[in-house]
Amino acid sequence: MQRAQAVSLILLWAVTVAVLGIALRGEFVWDDFALIVNNTTLRDPGLLGELLTTGFWNISSSKAELSTTYAVVYRPVTTLALFVQHQLFGLDARGFHLVSLLLHLVIVTLVFSLLRERLGESRGGWLGALAGAAFFAIHPSRAESVAWISASTELWMALFVFGGYAVWVMRPGSVVLPSVLFALALFAKETAIVIPAVLWIDMYGRRGVVDWKRWSVSSGLFAAFVLARFAVIPPPEAAIGWAGLLRRVLATVGHYIEATIWPWRPFVERGFRYTNCSGSMVVPAMTIVIAGLAAIGIAVLVVRFRALRRKPWLADLAWFFLFLAPVLNIIDFHGYGLAADRFLYVPIFGVAALFGRAVARASNEAPKSPAVLGIAVCTILIACGISTRQHVSHFRHSQALWEYEIGRNPSNLHALELVGTANISKDPARAIRLFQRGYASATQNCNSALAARFALLSTKQLVGTTADTDQSQLLALRTFYDLAVAKHRLELLGPQISLNMEVPESFAPQLLGDGSLFAIPHAAVTMRTLDLSKAEALVQRILEMDPDNDTAWVLLARIHARLGRYVDARASLDHARRRAPENPAVDALERALHQAMQVATQPVENERQERLRSAQIAVLLGAPEAARRALQPELDQSPADPIIVLAYVRTMVADGRIDLAEDVIQNAERVAPENAAKWRHLRDALPPH
Repeated sequence: MQRAQAVSLILLWAVTVAVLGIALRGEFVWDDFALIVNNTTLRDPGLLGELLTTGFWNISSSKAELSTTYAVVYRPVTTLALFVQHQLFGLDARGFHLVSLLLHLVIVTLVFSLLRERLGESRGGWLGALAGAAFFAIHPSRAESVAWISASTELWMALFVFGGYAVWVMRPGSVVLPSVLFALALFAKETAIVIPAVLWIDMYGRRGVVDWKRWSVSSGLFAAFVLARFAVIPPPEAAIGWAGLLRRVLATVGHYIEATIWPWRPFVERGFRYTNCSGSMVVPAMTIVIAGLAAIGIAVLVVRFRALRRKPWLADLAWFFLFLAPVLNIIDFHGYGLAADRFLYVPIFGVAALFGRAVARASNEAPKSPAVLGIAVCTILIACGISTRQHVSHFRHSQALWEYEIGRNPSNLHALELVGTANISKDPARAIRLFQRGYASATQNCNSALAARFALLSTKQLVGTTADTDQSQLLALRTFYDLAVAKHRLELLGPQISLNMEVPESFAPQLLGDGSLFAIPHAAVTMRTLDLSKAEALVQRILEMDPDNDTAWVLLARIHARLGRYVDARASLDHARRRAPENPAVDALERALHQAMQVATQPVENERQERLRSAQIAVLLGAPEAARRALQPELDQSPADPIIVLAYVRTMVADGRIDLAEDVIQNAERVAPENAAKWRHLRDALPPH
C-alpha cells in the first residue's frame, strides 16, 4: 500500500509539474509590481515590524491610492512570505515562482491524503482519490494562483487550511494544533473565516454526528484569533449595497460555477462589470440561469438538511459553496470583475471530492469495464491540463496576459487601458485605437467616468505623438482642452479620434484637475502651440495643487528655458531632481539645457547667425516648430544655402517630419542642381520613414 501511495504521489507531482512547470519562466505581472517590484518597504528588514502590523496593501508604491476596503486587508502570513522570498531572491521572479510551484505540490499531496481518507481504502477509493487529486492539481483555475505571484495568497491560505484539516480528521483528539493552523490560514487570507462553518457541516455530512465539545473549543480559539486580527486592523465600514444585490450575487455564483464545470479558456477578470444606461448590471442570461438552478438546489438542501445526515457529498458541497461565500459580492467592493478564478483554489477541493466519489463508485460498481472509466477520466484530465498549461503561458509577462484578456473579452476596459498604455511608445497608433475602443465601450454602457478617462487617454497620446510642426492638429487639441475647462465638454473629431461627450458635474473637477491625465497634457500642448506665458500659468496652477509633481517641474523648466530664463529653468530642474532623483526626463533636459546655454553664449555677427543660433537652441530644447519659424525667413530667401538647408533638415528630422525634410532637399536640388552630390548625400543620411 505504501508503495502504491508513493507511486501515486510521484505520478501526481509529475503531471502537476508537466502542466504548471512553465510558470517558472514567468516574469512579474500586474499587482506584482506594486506588491514586490516597487515596494521599497519589502526590502528593508528594519521595516518588518511595520509590514506585519499594517494592511496588506499599505505599501510604499500605493499608500495614497488605497481604498477604504483595501486599506483594511490584513494578511501578515503572506506578507512575511513575500518578505522572506524577497530577501532570498531579490527581484528574480523565478525564485518566487519556484516557491509557488512547491507550495502547490505540497497542497496537492495534502489533498490526495485527505481524499484517501475521505473515500476509503477500497480499490475504487484509491482510484477516486488519485483522480480527484489530479483534478484539483491541474484544474484551469490553478493557473492564476500558481503562475501569478500576487495570487500566492491563495496558496498560503490553502496550505494552512488543508494542513489544519488533515490534523483535524487524522488526529481526532487534537484541537489546539488545527486551530492554530486555521488561524494562520486566516492571517494568510481573510476568506478562511468560514472554516468553523465548513467543519460543522463536514462532520454532520460525513459522520452524522457533530462533536460539539471539540468543535466549540476549536471555534472559540479561532474566534479569539479573529478578534486579535480585528484588534490590529478593524473591519471595513462597508455597506452591503442592497441595490442590485440579488442580481450581483446570482451573477457571481453563475460565473464561479461556469469556471468550475466548463473552465476552458479561463481569464483573470471573469464577469467584467457592465451596466446598461438605466444603471442595471448586464449579465449573460445563461449565467443567471446557472446561478438560479444552483440557488434552487441550495434551497432544497437547506429544507431537507435534517435528512442529509451521513451524506458525505453534503460535506463536499460545503467546501465549495461556503469557501466562496466571502467572495460572492454580498458587500459590493466595485472590482472590475465579479469573479476571479484564483478564488476557486480551495473550493475546488469540494468538487475534486465529488469527482473522486463518482470515479470510486463507478470503479466499485463496474470493476470489469475499467477502460471506459479510464478513458472518461483521462479525457477530462487531459482537457484540464491543456487548458491550464495554455493559461499559465499567458502569465509569462504583462503584455501576454493583457493581450490574451483583450482577445478573450474585447470590451475589457481595464485590459484595454493597460495594453494601450504599454503600446504608447512602441505602437502609438494602436494605443490610440485601443483607447478609442475603450471610449466607445464605456459610452455604450453609459459609464461617463470611464468614457471620459479613455477620451483623455486618447488625447494625451495624440499630444505626445503629434509632430511639433503639425500646428493645425496641436491647435485643435489645445481647443479641446480649453473647451473642457470652459464648458466641461470633450469634443474632438479627426481621423484618429472621435470624441463627443459632456463631463458630468459630479466628477468634472476631479477629472479636469488630474495632473497626469488632463492638466499636464493641457499645459504641454499650450507650450507647443507657442503660448509660453499661458503654459507657464497652467503649470504653476498644477504645482499649487501638487508641489511634488516632478513631471510638472520638468515641464516648467522646459518653458523657462524656451523663454531664455536659464536660471529659473535650473531651479525648476533642481525641484524635479529632489522629488524624483532617478527621473530620466530630468537627466535628458539637464543635458539639453547645458548645451543650450553653451550655444546661447556663442557670439553672432548678424541676423542670419542669430536665427541659426535660435533654431539650434530650440531644437535642443525640444521645440522644432520654434526652430522652423526661426529658419523659415532665411530658407525663403536662400532655399539652396547649404547651411540653412542642413539646419532646416535637422529640425524636421528632430520633429519626425522626414517628408518635409525631403521637400526642402528636393527644392534645393531644383534651385541649385550643380550641388546634386551634396543634396544626394544629405538625402541618403535621412532616417527611413
